[in-house]
Amino acid sequence: MKLAICWFSVRKTMEQTDTIRLLSRQASVWGRLATTAVAHMTEHLYVGIITVVLPVMATALGLSMAQAGLLVSARSLVAGLSNMPSGLLADMINRRSLLLGLSLVVIGLSSFLMSFAPDFWTLLLLMAFGAVGAGSFHPQSLAILSASYRDRRALVLGVHDSSGSLAKSLAARCGAMSLPTGPFWECCSFQSSAQWGRPL
Repeated sequence: MKLAICWFSVRKTMEQTDTIRLLSRQASVWGRLATTAVAHMTEHLYVGIITVVLPVMATALGLSMAQAGLLVSARSLVAGLSNMPSGLLADMINRRSLLLGLSLVVIGLSSFLMSFAPDFWTLLLLMAFGAVGAGSFHPQSLAILSASYRDRRALVLGVHDSSGSLAKSLAARCGAMSLPTGPFWECCSFQSSAQWGRPL
């Protein structure tokens, strides 16, 4: 009788342990999706906030329309050119999570330094530097999600894209609200860099 009770207790403990392990594994798996989605939102905040404050940046630095347009073109061009090399590098060293984190650091650092840009050329260089981080982000995040969720790839990629769209809408609102509360675009750039500097 005692042996039966002891065996029942051991079996129940083992079942509880298995349940805890299963829940922990599921939380870890879906936590990766949540973390990547938040990181994607962070990356799109860069694009969204810069778009909102660009006219104020141009006014503060006395830029022409051509110079303002060149800033946007340079950012888009550098981001596009960064996609392929970052993807090749990720496949070569197989450290996608590390590269994804580094891309966010580059975005945050460039945003912070843009707060102190004294002229057009410095701002252009810093926007290009930030675009390297933005362009390097997507190959890493998409590869991580595709490898981690093979059976639900369409779902997680949909969540990934939706997080970016949500960030764009939030960035427009946050950027517009920030403009009147500080010294123009320097305030916005510093606030957004503080967001990018938070750990995931």
